[in-house]
Amino acid sequence: MKKLIVLICLLLPVFSKATCIIIYLKGNDIYIAADSRRNYSIFKNGKLTSNIFQTVCKIHNVGNVFYAIAGHDDGGLMSVSTKSLKKFVAVDSD
Repeated sequence: MKKLIVLICLLLPVFSKATCIIIYLKGNDIYIAADSRRNYSIFKNGKLTSNIFQTVCKIHNVGNVFYAIAGHDDGGLMSVSTKSLKKFVAVDSD
């Protein structure tokens, strides 16, 4: 059953063109995985004119806190998340 759930989690974003983020807990370990594809669709006068594909890392950290970002404005989300976490998380200065 677990393998079926993992398979569905991996295939669903492919068909829906969405970000896939998986968090797996095992004992004292936490595993975080995310796809690395970013897609921008550019429309002009209501018609699709181009698609831009990029490879990006969607997993970020502030200090010892790791998080994944998904959404249309991932740059804005990352900025707000980082700013908020820096208020509460001890960040090494090295």
